Amino acid sequence: MTSPTSRVPSVAAPTTAHPTIARGSLTYQAPATLARGTSKTPSPAKASDTSKTLATATPVSVESPEVTPARPPAGIQNGSATSTPTPTSARGVQSARPRPLSRALLLSAVAIAGGLVVGGITSFGQLLPGTLNWLANSVAGWSIPMILLVAWARGGVLRSAITGGLVFVAMSQGYALVSTLRGYPDQGIRWALIGLVAGPVLGAATALLRHESRRIVAIAAGVLGGVILGDAVHGFVAIPAGWGSWVIVASGALAFLVVTAVVLLRAWRPTLLLVATAAVVASAYALLLDPLLGLVFR
Repeated sequence: MTSPTSRVPSVAAPTTAHPTIARGSLTYQAPATLARGTSKTPSPAKASDTSKTLATATPVSVESPEVTPARPPAGIQNGSATSTPTPTSARGVQSARPRPLSRALLLSAVAIAGGLVVGGITSFGQLLPGTLNWLANSVAGWSIPMILLVAWARGGVLRSAITGGLVFVAMSQGYALVSTLRGYPDQGIRWALIGLVAGPVLGAATALLRHESRRIVAIAAGVLGGVILGDAVHGFVAIPAGWGSWVIVASGALAFLVVTAVVLLRAWRPTLLLVATAAVVASAYALLLDPLLGLVFR
């Protein structure tokens, strides 16, 4: 038997040199591709030949393209950085606008100023003919403008409560100022104290009309509508001579309750809660108004 011969890797014959590839001004010679199985490490016998080849090889010339020096960025001159003013964008102008807190305080201030004007107008409202003059003297005649002013300010519960109390105080002071100028001195301090108690309640209830929960909206609307309706009921019983004013007040309260049920609630359960709350508040108001006013003005 013949002994197996060991496989000696054959060195492939050198292939023909690839043509010179020119890209721009860079000239180079692509290396020849070695065949598979060819050893990349030269044998010791050929090491000297390889060194000679490298020593006598013609150096490859590499020409670099002409590079134009880049200009320094704007604002950098002679190695020193200078700030360049940036034109103000449209968004930058918004910073000059009032901040949300400033806008909220402005709305509340305008509402309070409106209460001062409304209070002064009610002094002339007593000159209305017939039974309508009681509108200026009724609690509803002051509560309805206050509710509208607080609703216009569109504040949260806390801000609306504070605004409501201050609007009532402003109305009482406006009434006292105009009445005094007309020759009917009135300080309005006691009505201001009443406003500091009733105003925050009505103001907070006004803000809660925008609440997500229908039950809370029903209770808030029931409080507001109950106060107005209770004032009308009290007027029919205690001051029947002003029946024209009480008809207007009662119609406004009922219209408010109906619109709330149809537009905001749209369900029978919160509507039932609305009616129950309004009935309780109206009854309590009609029964307790005179005793409370007697304690304040005695």
